[in-house]
Amino acid sequence: MPNTVLESLSCGTPVIAYNIGGLPDMIDHLKNGYLARPKSIDDLTNGIRWYFNNIKNKDSFRSSA
Repeated sequence: MPNTVLESLSCGTPVIAYNIGGLPDMIDHLKNGYLARPKSIDDLTNGIRWYFNNIKNKDSFRSSA
């Protein structure tokens, strides 16, 4: 589990990543980040679009944990 993901989430910054390894344990899809299908550049692009479409609601990215 990458520490950079935990650090980002603790600062309220969403994480866009592939749905692999320990990342799904840390990222709540469409809540504090975006989990793209593995090896899908198109889905990773969708995650980046999701972020920019929701930047106005940046306070909602902060994890409740």
